[in-house]
Amino acid sequence: MMEIAARYRSSPTFVRYSAIEDAETIRKEWDDFIEKETGDVFFTYDWCRVWWRHYGNRRQPLIYVFRDGGEICGILPMFRERIRLGPVSTTVVKLMCSDFSPVTVPFPVRREQLKSVVSLVLDELRKVVQWDLLYLGAICGRYPDYENLLEAIRAYHAEKFSVEARQVDQQTYYRFQESWERQVETMGASQRNKARKVCKEILKRGMTLESRLADRENLPSQFDQFVSLHQAHWQGKGMPGHFSEWPSAYEYHREMASTQLSLGRLRLMEVLLDGKCLGYEYMYHAGDTYLSFLGARIGIDLGKIIDFKIIALKEKVRRGLSEGVRWIDSMRGVYEYKTTLGGKLFPVRAIFVSREDFLSRAKVAVFRRSAWALDVWYSKIWRRRLAPRLGLKPGEFLDLWVRSHMLAK
Repeated sequence: MMEIAARYRSSPTFVRYSAIEDAETIRKEWDDFIEKETGDVFFTYDWCRVWWRHYGNRRQPLIYVFRDGGEICGILPMFRERIRLGPVSTTVVKLMCSDFSPVTVPFPVRREQLKSVVSLVLDELRKVVQWDLLYLGAICGRYPDYENLLEAIRAYHAEKFSVEARQVDQQTYYRFQESWERQVETMGASQRNKARKVCKEILKRGMTLESRLADRENLPSQFDQFVSLHQAHWQGKGMPGHFSEWPSAYEYHREMASTQLSLGRLRLMEVLLDGKCLGYEYMYHAGDTYLSFLGARIGIDLGKIIDFKIIALKEKVRRGLSEGVRWIDSMRGVYEYKTTLGGKLFPVRAIFVSREDFLSRAKVAVFRRSAWALDVWYSKIWRRRLAPRLGLKPGEFLDLWVRSHMLAK
């Protein structure tokens, strides 16, 4: 069902959809706006739809589409859920796609309408939606209007809110240069020399470096091969691997890959040397960006010179330049090999908004400390220390931890 929200006297106006499927009629307009404004795949219509199908249980969708002069100027796919931790139960509003996968998201509102849209959202939440805590995160490092967003929230005067903003992580981006040689120049000295040696060695041996993308016919087998290689690599290091840790990750990504392939966004790239598969790069293409989600490589000895990470990056650059790509989003976390290959670290940040009345403040404070205690005990002590020492395999992340750990204080 679609709900038309009260139209305030000032522009812009908005529509609230109470189900993701109700917005299907504006799918193309939605996607065009997201790709143009953010260069990000996560808030495209079908990404939200598939994510919600797998992870929307016990949650209420709050999907806002804002228009100015008839054109979309902002899309905020949000949801509300009630989470019980210890002695308290708290109602939280989040952005879709912000949990059950370690991703970062933008705040897809045009800069010119940002202050007005923020005011409209907070008015709507204050008057219509019961909530205790609003979580906006994890906001991607490349999002250019973070400070403006924070200022707009703090400038809201209809009700006084407690606003906390902080850096919660880092993520790596690669900026594409106009050629591979220029790309190599962005690397650290040792990797720069190694990259040149790799290319010379391949040429010297008369080998052919190439890649091919999964298509409709071979996607099921290619995806399963990629997952198998990824899991084998990490489990060989004594770690579960993405598809064993994150709930329903295999089913979710398999459906997402199939859906996005039909939309021309999937880039499941098989890297080959002389026709032999060396590994995979699991990526998506939106706007001017490749989202490099996960990688996998076959455990074969390539010798001391040929480095899979370098040749995989070379193929991503080659393909990306042909598609007008300017960035690779290499996801969250700090990895030395990414920065030595020319990646740059950007801050990942989050904004926490809660009401100022005593009861709400007390409830949110207890809830967030409980989330912190669960995160420390479950993630840092049990999964990382005790379980490995006891020879136990922790399995999938606890559902309650997935929903709450980003809210810890």
